[in-house]
Amino acid sequence: MIDPYNAVLAVTQNCNSHCIMCDVWKRKREEKEMIPSDYSALPSSLRDINISGGEPFLKDELPEVIEVVKRTCPKARILISTNGLLMEKMRRSAPLLLRIDREVAIRVSIDGIGKTHDRIRGIPGSFNKAVEGIRILKDAGIRDLGIAMTVMEGNVSEIEKVYNLAEDRGVEFSISIVSDSSSLFGDRKKLLRPKKPELFLNLMYLINREYRNINPKRWFRAWFEKGLLRYALTRKRPLPCDAVEGFFYMDSFGEIYCCPVLPYSLGNLRRISWNALWNSDESRRVRGLLKGCNRCWMICTARSQTRSNLLKVGTEVLLDKFKAHLNILKFNHHEDINGE
Repeated sequence: MIDPYNAVLAVTQNCNSHCIMCDVWKRKREEKEMIPSDYSALPSSLRDINISGGEPFLKDELPEVIEVVKRTCPKARILISTNGLLMEKMRRSAPLLLRIDREVAIRVSIDGIGKTHDRIRGIPGSFNKAVEGIRILKDAGIRDLGIAMTVMEGNVSEIEKVYNLAEDRGVEFSISIVSDSSSLFGDRKKLLRPKKPELFLNLMYLINREYRNINPKRWFRAWFEKGLLRYALTRKRPLPCDAVEGFFYMDSFGEIYCCPVLPYSLGNLRRISWNALWNSDESRRVRGLLKGCNRCWMICTARSQTRSNLLKVGTEVLLDKFKAHLNILKFNHHEDINGE
């Protein structure tokens, strides 16, 4: 097997939010989490690494973890996903992170404006703290900075507002839809998904704005968002999933899973070498189980397949951009948006 290109690494299970779309904060385990040196067992092939949790900035050794990860995977782009609540911790950590990796990226979760965000995150005042956290990180010199929004029934009407907040602050914007995950977010979370007509209208607005931007990176983001809409309406991925091929998820205890959605474990990196784990009979069995999987459409399981199909994706991007400028961009799959 070729070693993977992309990974999500949860560095802690601890979390200081009480999000309605994620149950990580409810779970307690007595087992000790990985220490920084444990991350040297990762494969050097990784090119995109999302440092997640729980809340990564709750891990006191986060800069040390990033240092080991960067040394082990020197060509990887490292992105930290945070709720933005630990403002002073971020202020102190930012210079250390930049010394390790000048290109380190950070995405702050904002799921609505004001009370909408506070209600979803279960923490009064969390919206103001997250916005202030963005300012702190920007002032500290983090250049690859953005807002990440998780869409559900209670905030779908605020996609435009959160997008405009990102534009006003001069940072990136990314979006996902709430998903089930017995190994991470929790079960029955897809019941929180928004109604299809409202999702269609709000995402099409976003897609058209991104395609009309002058930045080519935004065009590819619009293509991903169009795929997100297609998935929400049809439950079909635009590209096949390559979990346990180009991608994996690792929890804070070293357990390697196929992805953040399904509970298939390949083994524990603290007990098994990477080569033995990735090329094991169990890994081959899980790869077989995942053929044709349509359980999600997330950037973590889409990124490497997008690169592998760059000619196809690029052609679709250029055609859709042309249509967006002519105001004729339409959704040609499952046009009955009220259907199942």
